[in-house]
Amino acid sequence: MAGGIYLITCTQNGRQYVGSSKDIAYRWRKHREKLSSGRHWNRYLQRAWNKYGGEAFEYAILETVEDASLLHIREQHWIDTLHPKFNLSPFANRPTTQGLTYSTETRQKISDSNRRVWKNLTDEARQAWGHNSTRHLQTDETRAKGRAGQARWSGRVQAKRAAERLAWEAGREAREQERREKIRLANIGKVQSDETREKLRAIAEQQQADPEYKAKHQQAVSEAMQRPEVIAKHREGIANRPPMSDEHKANIGKAHKGMKRPEGTGEKIAASKRGKHHSDETRAKLKAAWERRKARKNA
Repeated sequence: MAGGIYLITCTQNGRQYVGSSKDIAYRWRKHREKLSSGRHWNRYLQRAWNKYGGEAFEYAILETVEDASLLHIREQHWIDTLHPKFNLSPFANRPTTQGLTYSTETRQKISDSNRRVWKNLTDEARQAWGHNSTRHLQTDETRAKGRAGQARWSGRVQAKRAAERLAWEAGREAREQERREKIRLANIGKVQSDETREKLRAIAEQQQADPEYKAKHQQAVSEAMQRPEVIAKHREGIANRPPMSDEHKANIGKAHKGMKRPEGTGEKIAASKRGKHHSDETRAKLKAAWERRKARKNA
Protein backbone atom coordinates (compact mmCIF):
# COMPACT_ATOMS: atom_id res chain seq x y z
CA MET A 1 0.00 0.00 0.00
CA ALA A 2 1.18 3.56 -0.72
CA GLY A 3 2.47 5.73 2.03
CA GLY A 4 0.77 8.74 3.49
CA ILE A 5 -0.71 10.38 6.58
CA TYR A 6 -3.08 8.41 8.80
CA LEU A 7 -5.36 9.29 11.72
CA ILE A 8 -6.22 7.21 14.79
CA THR A 9 -9.31 8.38 16.74
CA CYS A 10 -10.65 7.24 20.10
CA THR A 11 -14.43 7.49 19.82
CA GLN A 12 -14.89 7.52 23.60
CA ASN A 13 -13.01 10.76 24.29
CA GLY A 14 -12.55 12.24 20.80
CA ARG A 15 -8.76 12.39 21.02
CA GLN A 16 -6.66 11.72 17.94
CA TYR A 17 -3.24 10.63 16.80
CA VAL A 18 -1.63 11.73 13.53
CA GLY A 19 1.16 9.66 12.03
CA SER A 20 2.93 9.02 8.74
CA SER A 21 4.34 5.90 7.10
CA LYS A 22 5.58 4.56 3.79
CA ASP A 23 3.18 1.63 4.32
CA ILE A 24 0.11 2.75 6.25
CA ALA A 25 -1.47 -0.73 6.52
CA TYR A 26 1.71 -2.19 8.01
CA ARG A 27 2.07 0.71 10.44
CA TRP A 28 -1.54 0.40 11.61
CA ARG A 29 -1.04 -3.35 12.14
CA LYS A 30 2.06 -2.66 14.28
CA HIS A 31 0.09 -0.11 16.29
CA ARG A 32 -2.56 -2.70 17.11
CA GLU A 33 0.02 -5.37 17.98
CA LYS A 34 1.87 -3.10 20.40
CA LEU A 35 -1.33 -1.77 21.97
CA SER A 36 -2.78 -5.26 22.42
CA SER A 37 0.40 -6.46 24.13
CA GLY A 38 0.56 -3.35 26.35
CA ARG A 39 3.99 -2.34 25.02
CA HIS A 40 3.15 0.66 22.85
CA TRP A 41 5.69 3.49 22.83
CA ASN A 42 2.93 6.15 23.05
CA ARG A 43 1.73 6.20 26.66
CA TYR A 44 -1.41 8.23 25.82
CA LEU A 45 -2.60 5.73 23.22
CA GLN A 46 -1.78 2.82 25.51
CA ARG A 47 -3.73 4.26 28.45
CA ALA A 48 -6.78 4.95 26.27
CA TRP A 49 -6.57 1.45 24.77
CA ASN A 50 -6.38 -0.10 28.23
CA LYS A 51 -9.34 1.95 29.44
CA TYR A 52 -11.75 1.75 26.48
CA GLY A 53 -10.57 -1.30 24.54
CA GLY A 54 -9.63 -1.76 20.89
CA GLU A 55 -13.24 -1.39 19.69
CA ALA A 56 -13.15 2.30 20.62
CA PHE A 57 -10.42 3.12 18.06
CA GLU A 58 -11.07 4.12 14.44
CA TYR A 59 -8.53 4.29 11.61
CA ALA A 60 -8.58 6.68 8.63
CA ILE A 61 -6.24 7.87 5.88
CA LEU A 62 -5.92 11.64 5.75
CA GLU A 63 -3.72 11.88 2.68
CA THR A 64 -1.66 9.65 0.41
CA VAL A 65 1.87 10.82 -0.29
CA GLU A 66 3.87 9.26 -3.12
CA ASP A 67 7.12 11.09 -2.37
CA ALA A 68 8.47 9.71 0.91
CA SER A 69 10.60 12.82 1.44
CA LEU A 70 7.41 14.87 1.86
CA LEU A 71 5.90 12.68 4.60
CA HIS A 72 7.15 14.77 7.52
CA ILE A 73 6.10 18.01 5.84
CA ARG A 74 2.54 16.78 5.24
CA GLU A 75 2.39 15.20 8.70
CA GLN A 76 3.37 18.55 10.24
CA HIS A 77 0.58 20.20 8.23
CA TRP A 78 -2.04 17.86 9.68
CA ILE A 79 -0.63 18.15 13.18
CA ASP A 80 -0.90 21.96 12.98
CA THR A 81 -4.44 21.62 11.61
CA LEU A 82 -5.93 19.01 13.96
CA HIS A 83 -3.79 19.47 17.11
CA PRO A 84 -4.07 15.75 18.00
CA LYS A 85 -3.93 15.18 21.75
CA PHE A 86 -2.43 11.69 21.51
CA ASN A 87 0.77 12.87 19.81
CA LEU A 88 3.67 13.14 22.22
CA SER A 89 5.16 16.11 20.37
CA PRO A 90 3.85 18.88 18.09
CA PHE A 91 6.80 18.22 15.79
CA ALA A 92 6.46 15.69 13.01
CA ASN A 93 10.21 15.31 12.59
CA ARG A 94 10.85 14.40 16.20
CA PRO A 95 13.25 11.43 16.12
CA THR A 96 12.60 8.39 18.26
CA THR A 97 14.92 7.96 21.23
CA GLN A 98 13.93 4.41 22.09
CA GLY A 99 17.11 2.38 22.50
CA LEU A 100 19.33 5.22 21.24
CA THR A 101 21.80 7.45 23.04
CA TYR A 102 22.60 10.79 21.42
CA SER A 103 25.74 12.78 21.96
CA THR A 104 25.63 16.22 23.57
CA GLU A 105 26.15 17.87 20.18
CA THR A 106 23.30 15.92 18.60
CA ARG A 107 20.94 16.69 21.45
CA GLN A 108 21.75 20.39 21.11
CA LYS A 109 21.00 20.29 17.37
CA ILE A 110 17.66 18.58 18.01
CA SER A 111 16.81 21.15 20.68
CA ASP A 112 17.68 24.06 18.39
CA SER A 113 15.56 22.55 15.60
CA ASN A 114 12.55 22.10 17.85
CA ARG A 115 12.90 25.63 19.15
CA ARG A 116 12.84 27.00 15.62
CA VAL A 117 9.68 25.02 14.80
CA TRP A 118 8.07 26.11 18.05
CA LYS A 119 8.91 29.73 17.38
CA ASN A 120 7.00 29.60 14.07
CA LEU A 121 3.84 28.19 15.67
CA THR A 122 0.93 30.50 16.44
CA ASP A 123 -0.11 31.30 20.02
CA GLU A 124 -3.30 29.30 19.49
CA ALA A 125 -1.33 26.25 18.40
CA ARG A 126 1.01 26.56 21.36
CA GLN A 127 -1.89 26.86 23.77
CA ALA A 128 -3.59 23.82 22.24
CA TRP A 129 -0.55 21.68 23.02
CA GLY A 130 -0.36 22.79 26.67
CA HIS A 131 2.43 21.99 29.05
CA ASN A 132 3.37 18.67 27.41
CA SER A 133 5.13 20.49 24.56
CA THR A 134 6.46 23.48 26.47
CA ARG A 135 8.05 21.79 29.45
CA HIS A 136 11.39 21.43 27.61
CA LEU A 137 11.28 24.99 26.27
CA GLN A 138 10.82 26.92 29.51
CA THR A 139 13.05 29.86 30.33
CA ASP A 140 14.95 30.19 33.58
CA GLU A 141 12.38 32.72 34.77
CA THR A 142 9.51 30.32 34.06
CA ARG A 143 11.28 27.52 35.88
CA ALA A 144 11.89 29.81 38.87
CA LYS A 145 8.20 30.75 38.96
CA GLY A 146 7.29 27.08 38.77
CA ARG A 147 9.57 26.21 41.67
CA ALA A 148 8.16 29.10 43.73
CA GLY A 149 4.62 27.96 43.03
CA GLN A 150 5.52 24.41 43.98
CA ALA A 151 7.03 25.65 47.25
CA ARG A 152 3.88 27.64 48.06
CA TRP A 153 1.70 24.65 47.28
CA SER A 154 3.89 22.39 49.40
CA GLY A 155 3.70 24.87 52.30
CA ARG A 156 -0.09 24.99 52.12
CA VAL A 157 -0.33 21.21 52.01
CA GLN A 158 1.99 20.82 55.00
CA ALA A 159 0.06 23.44 56.98
CA LYS A 160 -3.23 21.72 56.16
CA ARG A 161 -1.88 18.33 57.20
CA ALA A 162 -0.49 19.78 60.45
CA ALA A 163 -3.89 21.31 61.26
CA GLU A 164 -5.59 17.99 60.51
CA ARG A 165 -3.18 16.15 62.81
CA LEU A 166 -3.82 18.64 65.64
CA ALA A 167 -7.57 18.33 65.19
CA TRP A 168 -7.29 14.54 65.18
CA GLU A 169 -5.19 14.54 68.35
CA ALA A 170 -7.62 16.94 70.06
CA GLY A 171 -10.51 14.57 69.40
CA ARG A 172 -8.64 11.41 70.41
CA GLU A 173 -10.08 11.26 73.96
CA ALA A 174 -13.62 11.93 72.77
CA ARG A 175 -13.36 9.18 70.16
CA GLU A 176 -11.99 6.76 72.75
CA GLN A 177 -14.86 7.50 75.12
CA GLU A 178 -17.35 7.08 72.29
CA ARG A 179 -15.76 3.76 71.35
CA ARG A 180 -15.93 2.48 74.91
CA GLU A 181 -19.55 3.57 75.25
CA LYS A 182 -20.46 1.68 72.06
CA ILE A 183 -18.75 -1.44 73.38
CA ARG A 184 -20.54 -1.09 76.73
CA LEU A 185 -23.95 -0.72 75.09
CA ALA A 186 -23.25 -3.62 72.73
CA ASN A 187 -22.38 -5.91 75.66
CA ILE A 188 -25.43 -5.09 77.78
CA GLY A 189 -27.49 -8.23 78.31
CA LYS A 190 -24.88 -10.57 76.87
CA VAL A 191 -23.93 -13.67 78.82
CA GLN A 192 -20.53 -15.20 78.23
CA SER A 193 -20.27 -18.94 77.82
CA ASP A 194 -18.25 -21.07 80.22
CA GLU A 195 -15.64 -21.61 77.50
CA THR A 196 -15.24 -17.85 76.96
CA ARG A 197 -14.96 -17.22 80.67
CA GLU A 198 -12.28 -19.87 80.97
CA LYS A 199 -10.30 -18.29 78.13
CA LEU A 200 -10.57 -14.83 79.67
CA ARG A 201 -9.55 -16.21 83.06
CA ALA A 202 -6.47 -17.87 81.54
CA ILE A 203 -5.50 -14.64 79.77
CA ALA A 204 -5.92 -12.62 82.97
CA GLU A 205 -3.82 -15.06 84.96
CA GLN A 206 -1.09 -14.94 82.34
CA GLN A 207 -1.11 -11.15 82.35
CA GLN A 208 -1.04 -10.90 86.13
CA ALA A 209 1.91 -13.26 86.22
CA ASP A 210 3.90 -10.79 84.12
CA PRO A 211 5.51 -8.24 86.53
CA GLU A 212 5.89 -5.63 83.79
CA TYR A 213 2.23 -5.84 82.76
CA LYS A 214 1.11 -5.80 86.39
CA ALA A 215 3.14 -2.67 87.14
CA LYS A 216 1.76 -0.88 84.07
CA HIS A 217 -1.78 -1.90 84.96
CA GLN A 218 -1.46 -0.65 88.53
CA GLN A 219 0.03 2.63 87.34
CA ALA A 220 -2.79 3.13 84.82
CA VAL A 221 -5.44 2.42 87.47
CA SER A 222 -3.79 4.80 89.94
CA GLU A 223 -3.64 7.58 87.35
CA ALA A 224 -7.25 6.98 86.30
CA MET A 225 -8.52 7.09 89.88
CA GLN A 226 -7.06 10.58 90.25
CA ARG A 227 -9.29 11.97 87.50
CA PRO A 228 -12.46 13.68 88.80
CA GLU A 229 -14.72 12.26 86.08
CA VAL A 230 -13.57 8.70 86.86
CA ILE A 231 -14.15 9.19 90.59
CA ALA A 232 -17.62 10.60 89.90
CA LYS A 233 -18.55 7.66 87.65
CA HIS A 234 -17.21 5.21 90.23
CA ARG A 235 -19.30 6.74 93.00
CA GLU A 236 -22.37 6.85 90.79
CA GLY A 237 -21.94 3.20 89.88
CA ILE A 238 -21.67 2.19 93.53
CA ALA A 239 -24.72 4.26 94.53
CA ASN A 240 -26.89 2.83 91.74
CA ARG A 241 -25.66 -0.73 92.04
CA PRO A 242 -28.49 -3.18 92.68
CA PRO A 243 -28.26 -5.47 95.71
CA MET A 244 -26.44 -8.74 95.17
CA SER A 245 -28.53 -11.87 94.89
CA ASP A 246 -27.97 -14.87 97.12
CA GLU A 247 -26.53 -16.75 94.15
CA HIS A 248 -24.06 -13.94 93.51
CA LYS A 249 -22.98 -13.92 97.12
CA ALA A 250 -22.55 -17.69 97.05
CA ASN A 251 -20.40 -17.44 93.91
CA ILE A 252 -18.18 -14.84 95.58
CA GLY A 253 -17.85 -17.04 98.63
CA LYS A 254 -16.84 -20.00 96.46
CA ALA A 255 -14.30 -17.88 94.59
CA HIS A 256 -12.65 -16.74 97.83
CA LYS A 257 -12.88 -20.07 99.59
CA GLY A 258 -9.45 -21.47 100.27
CA MET A 259 -7.68 -18.34 99.07
CA LYS A 260 -4.79 -17.11 101.15
CA ARG A 261 -3.06 -13.81 101.12
CA PRO A 262 0.47 -13.87 99.80
CA GLU A 263 3.13 -13.70 102.47
CA GLY A 264 3.70 -10.15 103.58
CA THR A 265 0.38 -8.78 102.25
CA GLY A 266 -1.12 -8.42 105.73
CA GLU A 267 1.90 -6.50 106.93
CA LYS A 268 1.72 -4.18 103.93
CA ILE A 269 -1.97 -3.44 104.58
CA ALA A 270 -1.34 -2.82 108.28
CA ALA A 271 1.61 -0.55 107.51
CA SER A 272 -0.45 1.47 105.01
CA LYS A 273 -3.19 2.03 107.62
CA ARG A 274 -0.93 2.68 110.54
CA GLY A 275 -1.20 6.24 111.79
CA LYS A 276 -4.14 7.10 109.57
CA HIS A 277 -7.47 8.38 110.91
CA HIS A 278 -10.73 8.85 109.04
CA SER A 279 -12.08 12.36 108.88
CA ASP A 280 -15.56 13.16 110.16
CA GLU A 281 -16.80 13.35 106.56
CA THR A 282 -15.40 9.93 105.73
CA ARG A 283 -16.88 8.43 108.88
CA ALA A 284 -20.27 9.84 107.95
CA LYS A 285 -20.03 8.34 104.48
CA LEU A 286 -19.02 4.94 105.84
CA LYS A 287 -21.88 5.04 108.32
CA ALA A 288 -24.36 5.95 105.59
CA ALA A 289 -23.06 3.12 103.41
CA TRP A 290 -23.39 0.69 106.28
CA GLU A 291 -26.97 1.79 106.88
CA ARG A 292 -27.81 1.29 103.18
CA ARG A 293 -26.35 -2.22 103.18
CA LYS A 294 -28.25 -3.02 106.37
CA ALA A 295 -31.51 -1.72 104.89
CA ARG A 296 -31.04 -3.77 101.71
CA LYS A 297 -30.28 -6.86 103.80
CA ASN A 298 -33.44 -6.44 105.87
CA ALA A 299 -35.61 -5.62 102.87
